[in-house]
Amino acid sequence: DTATIEIDTLALHDARPILEYSKVFHESLNTCTIEGTNKHIISAQFHHLTIEHHQSIIILAQKELIGSASALLRCLFEAHVKGV
Repeated sequence: DTATIEIDTLALHDARPILEYSKVFHESLNTCTIEGTNKHIISAQFHHLTIEHHQSIIILAQKELIGSASALLRCLFEAHVKGV
């Protein structure tokens, strides 16, 4: 309905600064070095993947590809849980 569309549009508009912050954070992760055990390195890789999925979800939703954005939610959740 109309109320849902207005809320969704507002939510996507509010996501733009989050996407920009996410891009900066993602770029800073590309230059950092993770030291420690394999467990630490794998955990960092899963969190990096979570950030990439987050960015992709926002971009897909902005392009009104909601089904594709929704499909990434499970991948994002699983990467987050595995990273913890």
